[in-house]
Amino acid sequence: MPLRLPAVLRRRRPPDLLYAADERPPALAWLILAAQHAGTALALTAYALVAASVAGLSPQDTRSFLALSILAMAVATLLQSWGGRTGSASLLVHIPAPGMLGFTGAALAAHGPGGLFAVGLVTGAVALAVSLCVDRLRSLFPPSVAGAVVCLVGLSLVPGALRNASGLGLQGAGVAPAALAMSGVTLAVIVGVIVWGGRRASVFGLALGMFAGVAMAIVLDGLPVAADAGGVPWLALPAPGLPSLAFDPMLLIGVALTATLSQLDVFGGAVMLQRMDDADWRRVDLPRAAAALRAGGLANLLGGCVGAQPVGLSSANIGLCHVTRCTSRWVGLGCGLLLAVVACMPKVALALTLVPGAVLGGVQIYAAAYLMVSGMQLIVSRALDVRAHCVVGLSLLVGVGLMSVPLLAQQGPGWLQQVTASGFVAGGLVAVIGNLLTRLGVASRARLQLDPATDGRALTDWMQGCAARWGVRRDVAPRVAQAGLEALEWLRAAGRAPSQVEFHFDELRLRLVFRHAGPALPLRRATAFDALLPDLREALQDDAALDRAMARVPAALVSRLADRVSVHTGARGAELRLAFEH
Repeated sequence: MPLRLPAVLRRRRPPDLLYAADERPPALAWLILAAQHAGTALALTAYALVAASVAGLSPQDTRSFLALSILAMAVATLLQSWGGRTGSASLLVHIPAPGMLGFTGAALAAHGPGGLFAVGLVTGAVALAVSLCVDRLRSLFPPSVAGAVVCLVGLSLVPGALRNASGLGLQGAGVAPAALAMSGVTLAVIVGVIVWGGRRASVFGLALGMFAGVAMAIVLDGLPVAADAGGVPWLALPAPGLPSLAFDPMLLIGVALTATLSQLDVFGGAVMLQRMDDADWRRVDLPRAAAALRAGGLANLLGGCVGAQPVGLSSANIGLCHVTRCTSRWVGLGCGLLLAVVACMPKVALALTLVPGAVLGGVQIYAAAYLMVSGMQLIVSRALDVRAHCVVGLSLLVGVGLMSVPLLAQQGPGWLQQVTASGFVAGGLVAVIGNLLTRLGVASRARLQLDPATDGRALTDWMQGCAARWGVRRDVAPRVAQAGLEALEWLRAAGRAPSQVEFHFDELRLRLVFRHAGPALPLRRATAFDALLPDLREALQDDAALDRAMARVPAALVSRLADRVSVHTGARGAELRLAFEH
């Protein structure tokens, strides 16, 4: 019996996407894609190795800690790909959370692997708590804010990507020519395959790029070899540590704060996959974003019980989704299964972590470039006014400023340094809080009094100003303005000049309401576009018929431009109502 995944709302696949979320690639492509994602994630387990090094763990404890962390990555990735209430039904791959390195190292050093029980418990509980309220916070995350967060995710990859790609700090203080060669070859092959390789070949872009980079490393320097590689077994089940109730309260406060802010990263990744997977994407699917947070939270709760490092979303794997043009969650399931297998094969895991950092730097450069541009596309997908300019501009300025001038993060009290230590976190907070204060993306209403002297230009300027102030989609705003102009002409031609127009916006729809004296307009024939054709044929021989046909043009255009046209008569007079889906 074939495996059935929990159903999700069907979306229209973008034309440049080879495999969408619910599409299953052929067996060979599925295996290669899953291996690429698993290999990328395993290479980034270097974050866990850094934490083990900071804590001074023995080689045996380090291998056990690494295996358990890989297992936590597998659980989170499988939950995300499976979907339902505990996963986003997206190809979201998890890696050891870089933001938790300091806390993990401190907990390991003070209390051993059991000290991660409290860290995982707090991290998971925070994610689950945020997931419960994210669906009530739609106004906090309009596309402009989501775009700023995604753009900051890409920008946050730049420093590490350039350090890895150039070899800075590896050979003295200068740039390492060998590292530049490896990263350059990797990036060139990835871009070349994507741009000139055709749709099918692009699936293998990252694998070919990493293969070329590793080949260059072998030619130039040779691959590094672990000193104790001979003592690492091929097969071994991860040995979980015993939970410890010992913890440092101040450490857990920092963990809770960092975990809260890091949910922005998960949210941004979920938004990016939603947009990548849907040609008609308009707004954030908050229930799926909340499920993405729950998947990470559950994985961290389980990981804390066995002594694994907390996991977070991998931006590099999101970039890989773009490189391969595949967002299939079947690939995510394959990636999770491969990670689980590798967790039981310490020698394979160790070998994969020996991929040169310069090769990863080439991959990170491409991922950073893609995420930055994607975030910009989200930002400009809506009309922006001065408030949106301030919110988006200041959030990017804060994020880039802290990344460019790290000394700024070291100023101020300790609690503030927890926030400013990451430009992404600080910039994301500015975007969310600034949006909350300026109330972008919430229900809005405006009213304009009309008189016979009010011309179409004044009405159009007013509607466009409202659209920019509320962040209306750029493809909808011109249609609304044109429909409003035609409605004004229609009412005046019918002898029912409107005295007032109201504009309503609640993120899901827009409504224009024209109030006028006299009886409501008849809609049955007036808005029938096909009814114009007989009059137009007759108008070829009769000027009076031409005038009658032209008088009906505004009504017909309104019926085509608006998603719904209705009339209403109430205490305030007759109304012509135009509704637009948003």
